[in-house]
Amino acid sequence: MPIPRGGLYRFSKYSSKYDPATVSARFTQVRDLAIDLAQEGLAKYATLDVIIGNILDAHGVPGNARIPYRNFARVVLRLAERFSGAALNKSVAGEKQKFATTYGLDPAVLDAIVEAVTGITAPATS
Repeated sequence: MPIPRGGLYRFSKYSSKYDPATVSARFTQVRDLAIDLAQEGLAKYATLDVIIGNILDAHGVPGNARIPYRNFARVVLRLAERFSGAALNKSVAGEKQKFATTYGLDPAVLDAIVEAVTGITAPATS
């Protein structure tokens, strides 16, 4: 049976492994790439917020009630970036059912969000 590692061992390893000069050099090497990726991601989510905001306006969703709908849109976007076809449909159907039952969200609004984010008609939930 292995001996558990104590706090002193862990701190010693952390201190020697994460030298500030090494960490700084690594961050400097990928700085330009990280900035480009951050700008791409921020623009994507800013556009998503505008699209979802328009849908929520059209359905009369007020104030703080918008938050779970925006979260649902982000989940659907993440799924659409990872899956397609039947896998996407099943994943979205599961998330739609979860958000509708857990948070009491309107399925019609969720359908509109799915269609806007993925371009597909929202799958039916049972």
